[in-house]
Amino acid sequence: MQLDDLIAKRAYKAPKKTFCHIDGREYSYLKFNQHVQRMQATIRGLNLDSNRVVLDFDEKINLLAGLVACNREKKIPVVIPIIKDRVKNVDYKLIAGKAAELNNSCILQQKNETPYQEYVYYSDDVQCILFTSGTNGLPKPIELTFGNNYYSSKSWNKLLDFSKNDNYLNILPISHIAGLSIFFRSVYFDFTVHYFQYSKKLLLDYIRLCRADYLSIVPKIGCDLLNNKEAGEALRHLKALIVGGDAINRLFFSFCRDNEINAYISYGMTETSSGIAGYFINKELVFCQNYVGIPHDNVKIDINENKRIQVQSRMVAKNCTINSDIYVTNDIGVIKDDKIFFKNRSDQVIISGGKNIDIGIIESSLLQFNPIFNFVVVGYDDLKWGAVPIIVYEKNRILVDKLELKKFCKRQLPGYMVPKYFIEIKKLPYLPNQKINYNEIKQIILSYLS
Repeated sequence: MQLDDLIAKRAYKAPKKTFCHIDGREYSYLKFNQHVQRMQATIRGLNLDSNRVVLDFDEKINLLAGLVACNREKKIPVVIPIIKDRVKNVDYKLIAGKAAELNNSCILQQKNETPYQEYVYYSDDVQCILFTSGTNGLPKPIELTFGNNYYSSKSWNKLLDFSKNDNYLNILPISHIAGLSIFFRSVYFDFTVHYFQYSKKLLLDYIRLCRADYLSIVPKIGCDLLNNKEAGEALRHLKALIVGGDAINRLFFSFCRDNEINAYISYGMTETSSGIAGYFINKELVFCQNYVGIPHDNVKIDINENKRIQVQSRMVAKNCTINSDIYVTNDIGVIKDDKIFFKNRSDQVIISGGKNIDIGIIESSLLQFNPIFNFVVVGYDDLKWGAVPIIVYEKNRILVDKLELKKFCKRQLPGYMVPKYFIEIKKLPYLPNQKINYNEIKQIILSYLS
């Protein structure tokens, strides 16, 4: 299948139409395309040998324009996180393999008088390389094709029915699939995206400022909104609030349901070009901690012989399939009445003293201790037991008393599942996508035990 460069076409046919707003600055199709053309001139001027080009930009406009420019110049853009979002001690450029680099010092200036040129892409060609978040190990480079991103965009349109007049507020990092997938959707369905850096204080102002129809968030941001009296009213006017990247809790579910917010809970990952399943909260009467939803259009989800969730779809990344575009995830799940339920991840089961301990069960029990209790439970190597569960939690004297927490665990859990250590810290470490940074958690445990 062939795909046209719609940005180039619209810059010629509808030059004044707004394509996006970046940090409050408006870019028409023509203006954005001019940025792309400057990047193209830079790439040609550098005479790059490598087929891969690392995009090392902090500015959103340069990152997005650089991606499109690489596509036009038949180079594969390697999108690495901005400096503050990178996992410590990880050399992304080394992981990316042999690649040239494009950064601010490379950019050439040229007159924006380049005539219209048609660009055509093939669905099986790699459009970009993104990195997984690296929550439990080193980030992995994932090769997403033009077809992956196109079919992902198409499935989201099937679900949400985008209009050309829609405004989509994007506060997620565009170097991650959660944020960049919204860019691809806007290219194919011609709505306007407003890019802002996430701010807990300013989020509701952003929603009003751009008259947002859609907003994508992660559960951590959702929790930030719970104590804001104006949040329910602002979010109620959205066509959809898309929540993904991690599981939601009962409190956020109730908040959305009670405030009549059209929230869609999404399940997906970088390897699947963003969301592949999910459900609308307003169609569910009762909260279920393990419910993932139903598959998107053109997605088949099964449970294999090892109880792993496996995905078959055109959205599955090029370098992640085993055969015929099947991707086997690390998630253990079950399917009941065509609905998918997530049980835990394969690395969440530890063996302690010869007994299997499901970390997910401990976490589910702890959720009942206090609905806004921030914690993480991990398995940690132990010479005597093989592995032991450890809880690391945020210090909050009003909500959490260590002695009461220990008593609660002993009442709720079998003796062998009670966390071996209770480690209190000031604040849990998060990655830029608001997932827990498990690498830092391990360092905190190591420091505590030494």
